[in-house]
Amino acid sequence: MLSFSAVVPRLVRRFGLRRMMGASSIALATLLGAANLLRRGDEVPSFILFALTGIPWSMTMSLPYTVVSQLSSEHERGRLMGCLNVFIVLASFASLALVGATGASSEKMLNVGAASGLVAGLLFLTCKIDDSV
Repeated sequence: MLSFSAVVPRLVRRFGLRRMMGASSIALATLLGAANLLRRGDEVPSFILFALTGIPWSMTMSLPYTVVSQLSSEHERGRLMGCLNVFIVLASFASLALVGATGASSEKMLNVGAASGLVAGLLFLTCKIDDSV
């Protein structure tokens, strides 16, 4: 993830923030869905899949903060960054609570993550948002 993060700014300048957010969400959804194809003992494919996940994950973890910093004034930026952090933590907490409450398997959670990523990616690519993004 760290090595790919260095090229994210260049990709955003070339393709735009909105396209990169959509592409990273769809790529992450694809990789999470592909994890269902792995079987016990598939060490090399597991390693490759895990390594590839770092590419969209680096964008998922950095680009939302870029959106907030671009669309907010300096005065409101700190409050909005705090809200973004809260909602990231709440989503993580909700998924862990869901696993604990239902006993959902990791395969089911990967499928939920893949579906969520696909929906998010399509929304980024199709919804009208500010042209500066």
